[in-house]
Amino acid sequence: MGTVRPKATMSAYFESLDSFVPLRRGDAWDSDDPLVRERPDLFEHPVEQATAAPGEKRSTRRPQS
Repeated sequence: MGTVRPKATMSAYFESLDSFVPLRRGDAWDSDDPLVRERPDLFEHPVEQATAAPGEKRSTRRPQS
């Protein structure tokens, strides 16, 4: 089980509901959700940013030896 996010803000038709569902870019959805399974083309897996953005501070701890 993971998290996916809509690729764009839109209203998409889902046959299982026989209606349109609003999707907002950036909203988290469970990858096991029936709507995500029905239309996986509308969702993407978020990529974790490995480095700090300019001006962003990250706190890290070094392992104790």
